[in-house]
Amino acid sequence: MKKYMNDNDRALEAQTLSLARMVAHLADLELYTTLPILPQEFAQYLIAPESHIMIVPATLANGNDRRKIENAMRITRCDAIVVRILPQAGGARKILFEIGRDGLVPVWFPEYTSRGVEGDLFFQPAIDPNGPLFKLTKKGLMSSNDFAGIRWDGW
Repeated sequence: MKKYMNDNDRALEAQTLSLARMVAHLADLELYTTLPILPQEFAQYLIAPESHIMIVPATLANGNDRRKIENAMRITRCDAIVVRILPQAGGARKILFEIGRDGLVPVWFPEYTSRGVEGDLFFQPAIDPNGPLFKLTKKGLMSSNDFAGIRWDGW
């Protein structure tokens, strides 16, 4: 985590938090807002305990790395969806998600993109076409092993 964040760092952090809130809204998750479940260092994490999901806005400046996220996963017993905005050559930005499944040893699925299909929010692998597909619902994060397959153009 950077000791001193500049205006660009704060703007990127605000955009990432906005995207994380959008993911929660699209999946119609009920976020926990009354009392903090986690210590103050996790204040920006969006937690939907009924769905066993935690959405983490992560940037290079805010220090939300895997070790910190895994600690929060252990405390909340939630799966994690990490939202990242990555700068690309030419000024464009790329939105990538990282999926962390809770367990004795968390399992990570890096480099996913999102896609809305018929009102459902899916996460598909950006690079590895053999990786699992994930679906975010009010009941939690489901992998392609848990639901009937879906097919859309390009798959």
